[in-house]
Amino acid sequence: MSKILCNMRVTDRSTADEKALRLKSRFREVSSKSFRDRSSQAFSAWAPLLTLAFVLAFLSLTYWALPFFSPWSRSVTLLHLASAPNCDAARSVGLAPAIRGEPGYWPKHDADNDGIACEPWPR
Repeated sequence: MSKILCNMRVTDRSTADEKALRLKSRFREVSSKSFRDRSSQAFSAWAPLLTLAFVLAFLSLTYWALPFFSPWSRSVTLLHLASAPNCDAARSVGLAPAIRGEPGYWPKHDADNDGIACEPWPR
């Protein structure tokens, strides 16, 4: 009697193992067909090129749109934008000190709010 039960358990184990192996192989098939397998590789190959294309398109549109939104010429407007981070940047592009309304004037650079940005302080 116990020999029959042992044989049944072995048989049950072998069918369970077969089912597990079939399930595992089916999972591999489904996983290999998933969108991450092929399409992500194709997209990852094109992603840097697409990013570069979008950045260049944005910069070119910005460059050509500058005369419509700025009272200054393109080169002066680009210098004005380059002077935005801080007074050292404004000095490096030659726009400091700047009076209110001139290129290179940013309110955040005017510490005492007298209309002159990035003015030299006496030491």
